[in-house]
Amino acid sequence: MIRREAVVQRMRELHASPASLAQQAGVGVRLLDDWLAGYAFPRPDKLLRLAMSLRLGYTELVDDSDEEAPMIEFGEGPRSVSEDKVIGDPEGMAMLLRAMVPYLPRERPGSVGAGRLRTVMVPVLWGAEPRNEKTLRITWPVEAVCFSFLNLDKAPDLSNAISVSSSLWGAVAPTASEYIAVAEQTYSSEFFTALRAMVREHGYGHSYVRQVMGVGLIDGMSIHQALLQGA
Repeated sequence: MIRREAVVQRMRELHASPASLAQQAGVGVRLLDDWLAGYAFPRPDKLLRLAMSLRLGYTELVDDSDEEAPMIEFGEGPRSVSEDKVIGDPEGMAMLLRAMVPYLPRERPGSVGAGRLRTVMVPVLWGAEPRNEKTLRITWPVEAVCFSFLNLDKAPDLSNAISVSSSLWGAVAPTASEYIAVAEQTYSSEFFTALRAMVREHGYGHSYVRQVMGVGLIDGMSIHQALLQGA
């Protein structure tokens, strides 16, 4: 359920009225009241708008049971997010990813993973610094969807100094369109299909892309522009 005290406190800090907050979230004041009273819970897209309006992270806004909370794993096993925030804000990324689930293409009947945990591969270019983990997995148990981030800038193993990105593009950095094409064609990733739909339908800017992917300003702007221009 929504953490009412956190919302009320942030509304005071932002000098926001219930009417103005409801308008930013795209709902009526009565529904907002129901959220705060625990009678109803926002759909993922509305939850995202509410969080962005209040500038609150998922765990600050939502009091989830252990069964419903996202599972965040780094590398080969789970780590405490509070101890290892090396890739943006994983908890914030988790909330943004949950809102993207309805925009994923429907799975074909009989396809691998249908009816079970659905894995969405997200190839990223996070750099080759030792502090950057090779993988990040964010799983939403209720939605049965796992977003698996794979850093192409890291070598497949310690004995191989050539990263996957080097083998794909050589020494020349790819354009955003080339990078998205590789993600969709080489890795059969549905991530950018959903992200493209979210950006276009809701008019989200490059800051949304930066947050959900854990990338910097220039990369976020380039990817955002490619998503708007692509088919």
